[in-house]
Amino acid sequence: GTHTATRPLLAATALSALMVLSACGSSDGASSEEQNNAPAGASVSASATASPSASSMSPSPSASRSASPSASAEATEATKAAEAAALPLTAITAWEMLFDRLDVRRPVPGAANAILIIGGAGGVGSIAIQLLRALTDVTIIATASRPETQDWVRQLGAHHVIDHAQPIGQQVEALGIGAPSWVFSITQSGAHAAEAAKAIAPQGRYGLIDDPLGFDILLFKPKAVSVHWESMFTRAVFQTPDMAAQGRLLTEVAELVDAGRLRTTVTDVMRPINAANLKAAHARIESGTTRGKIVLSLDA
Repeated sequence: GTHTATRPLLAATALSALMVLSACGSSDGASSEEQNNAPAGASVSASATASPSASSMSPSPSASRSASPSASAEATEATKAAEAAALPLTAITAWEMLFDRLDVRRPVPGAANAILIIGGAGGVGSIAIQLLRALTDVTIIATASRPETQDWVRQLGAHHVIDHAQPIGQQVEALGIGAPSWVFSITQSGAHAAEAAKAIAPQGRYGLIDDPLGFDILLFKPKAVSVHWESMFTRAVFQTPDMAAQGRLLTEVAELVDAGRLRTTVTDVMRPINAANLKAAHARIESGTTRGKIVLSLDA
């Protein structure tokens, strides 16, 4: 049978991809550098079904008692749609980076079975942490710079949390677990490259998904670290022979959701979808302070 979450996940992929591209184009003069400083993956997704506001995602007991069965069912479906819309882009990006690019199931000789995720509280980081906990035994070191985002990544399953506003290499070393095999840099990769190079193990694997204006790849040469880029649109844009892999991984993600091993990363729902809300959502992303995913709902 079809898994409960599968169809909403697959249906949301194209729509949420469209809205992410629209949001990126509505930055109203924001420079490339400003956009690079936003947490990659904390991007806007779209829900084709009306979704409740963040404050109403869990109805109060009194509201539940007064609602009709049909209204309650509609609210439940709206919530599912919002949660489904938040998953595909970040899930594909995180999955492909972890299992296709960094190949975290293949050990690095002599290195700690650990990964450093720089920018763990955004949409991609929020899914990456959960995928690692659900599917591997890798120790997760996540970075977050504020108490609320540090709490968030701990709740999602990070074993260790450090502050990327402070020297990363020293903090990783102080953990006493050894140099991590992998680094997944989600945001401000150019700014954090030197610290990432200090932290990672020799012959480790480093991946990034943002677009730094300056990135010194030579920092990784002394340790023979391989550098990997991830773009979830690559397979579709270039019609690669393994395009169907994305459908298969979304099915696996849906199974994890249905089994309760992955939780939603929705932290806010905005409605309706219009230019003003797109600009407002994108401005929040550019601020570098968002957690998880923002969903835009079609209905007012």
